[in-house]
Amino acid sequence: MRSPDDGIDPEIAEAFDYLPDGELEAMPGLSLSQTTRFFSLARKVYRRTCDQALGLHHLPMGPVILVANQAGQFPFDAISIAVASLLYASPPRLLRLLRPGSGRFPIPAALTEAGITPVTEVAGSTLLREGHALLSFPEGLLTPSKIVRDRSRLLPFALEPFRLAIQHKATLVPVAVQAIIPVLGPVPFFPLPSRLLITLGQPIESLGDERPDGLAAALQARIQRMLHAGPPLLR
Repeated sequence: MRSPDDGIDPEIAEAFDYLPDGELEAMPGLSLSQTTRFFSLARKVYRRTCDQALGLHHLPMGPVILVANQAGQFPFDAISIAVASLLYASPPRLLRLLRPGSGRFPIPAALTEAGITPVTEVAGSTLLREGHALLSFPEGLLTPSKIVRDRSRLLPFALEPFRLAIQHKATLVPVAVQAIIPVLGPVPFFPLPSRLLITLGQPIESLGDERPDGLAAALQARIQRMLHAGPPLLR
């Protein structure tokens, strides 16, 4: 029995109880206590930054890669997608962030224990082989070249997630992230946090015989259409 002041959100804890078998064991060094604490804190961020998350019923079981656009300069989009997938998908899915490129950077031990270490293409391959779920931002984890007026215009997609999808016949799920109430900072190149609308689209199953660039182009076009069909950005 958890005490009410242990910092654990009871709905987050319940979602972890319903994760598919083997989900928590997939990442060596993962601490259930640290992970539930992280997501309990992340849910507070989600409540402040995410206006709505739609289409969670499109998130299937088995190996899957969620492919999302970047909505701005802050990581609230990744946090919101991860929290929504844990709380509102049925059954819940625990996403691992696919790191774009092969560059290395130090990861604090606390984040590793929370299971949110960005994984490389090699580690992502292992996770997909075991039937787990990845989250990818193929425009890059940071997109400093995207200013407010370009938030709905996609940058070129990296090919890592699409190579993995072909290799493991993973399902690809397009995710459109829109900032519906952008708040400008001191200069237009640095927008402040805004309310997000997250929409998961119809899954695309990889048959294993496509080309990565073809899949990337198909997902990019799908997400671009989803962005244009959503509510207009407020300037």
